[in-house]
Amino acid sequence: MTTGPGITFGQLAESREFADFFTMIWELTGTVIALVDPRGESAEVLFAEEMLSPVCQVIRATDAGRVACERDSRRHTRHALRVGRPEHYLCHAGLVDFVVPVRVEGHHVATIEGGQLAAEAPCARGLKDLVRRTGGYGVDPAKLRTAYFAMQPAPAGKIRSIVGMVHLFAKYFSEFAWQLHTMRADRPHPAVGKAMAYVAQHQHTDIRLADVAQEVGLTPSYFSALFSREAGLPLMRYVQRTRLERAKKLLRGTRKTVTEIALDVGFNNVTHFNHVFRSWEGTTPSEYRHAGGSGLDPP
Repeated sequence: MTTGPGITFGQLAESREFADFFTMIWELTGTVIALVDPRGESAEVLFAEEMLSPVCQVIRATDAGRVACERDSRRHTRHALRVGRPEHYLCHAGLVDFVVPVRVEGHHVATIEGGQLAAEAPCARGLKDLVRRTGGYGVDPAKLRTAYFAMQPAPAGKIRSIVGMVHLFAKYFSEFAWQLHTMRADRPHPAVGKAMAYVAQHQHTDIRLADVAQEVGLTPSYFSALFSREAGLPLMRYVQRTRLERAKKLLRGTRKTVTEIALDVGFNNVTHFNHVFRSWEGTTPSEYRHAGGSGLDPP
């Protein structure tokens, strides 16, 4: 299934990078994560059921509990996409879960999900709340009590750090996926390579498809189809991506204002720049700079 321009969910899910990151998160935090496709229909999971939190194992052993977990995941994934940033929340059982969208070229290609963290130490009040929340699932009360008191609490600061680390990796995944289709093993058509060089040299100017087609000696219609097929995205989307990569470097490495950077990389006004930047990166240029180039708006 193709989930982004030239990128498949399978390429991300089967990458060594995802497997290595899963292992690091598990070893450092005891938290399992999964990579879920944009529709929520399939997931790449590298964990066994016994790696889940004790409470989750008991709840997911029932059909109703498993359905509730999946419903929660879909609902909060949609919300995270709407607000354009990671989301952590209390699940139906009162545990802290998180969803972190992975975007490539402005497209949602996958979601990293995880959590099952206890926000406070087990206590009688917490058990009563858990029993109330899961009363309709047909869960064994004795097993639920044992599982609940086996949970280790995660301080709020630790939860924020975990979500932040996952989001940083999602940003890396985005760059990794971008390279999958722009740094192809086979060389692009000579005209496409020439067009890419032209964009790199003139990205700060007004670039039009007709001008680039003339530069490479092809008709606009033929060139447009050729470029899209070879590069994996239309010319003007490629121009946007090139400009934004340059803008991100300037945001990280200079003290220029957002307006100055917008004009430097070829946008006519800062409003349009902000809109395009957010559509690709899920955050504003100012938020990106404030977060040190990670795009992370602290939870």
